Amino acid sequence: MIKLETKIYTAGFLDGEGSVTIYLNTSRRMEYVPDVSIYNTNKDELEKLRNEWGFGNLKPVRRKKENPKWKHSYCWRMSYLLAYKIAEELEPFVRLKKPQINLLLEYRDWIQKQKKPFNQEIRQKQEEYRYKFQLLNERGRHYNG
Repeated sequence: MIKLETKIYTAGFLDGEGSVTIYLNTSRRMEYVPDVSIYNTNKDELEKLRNEWGFGNLKPVRRKKENPKWKHSYCWRMSYLLAYKIAEELEPFVRLKKPQINLLLEYRDWIQKQKKPFNQEIRQKQEEYRYKFQLLNERGRHYNG
């Protein structure tokens, strides 16, 4: 059981330093992957959160360009079922990422009702969800869909 203060703290961290989306994974099976990630330069803090929650991957962020003045950055990432799990736990506490969390949970409910293998109509709907996330996560703009 995760402590209430840990949920609230994690939600604030996600609001300020996180991302909630689905992305198209072309390296595996051309599948859409739900993803909740939190980025920070404080690896110890991200490790503490991962240990308190008991799941997720913590990895260094690779940058296209490096600058010796920049600190190393790290990402605590939850994908697939773990993304849904943390989204559900944090939903009551997030503020800025509330639309993304709600869209992710809506996507989960929709995708669970679909029959495999997915046909073109389902793939099209997944692409529409991905586009909604793209709009929500765009800097300086807000999606109200």
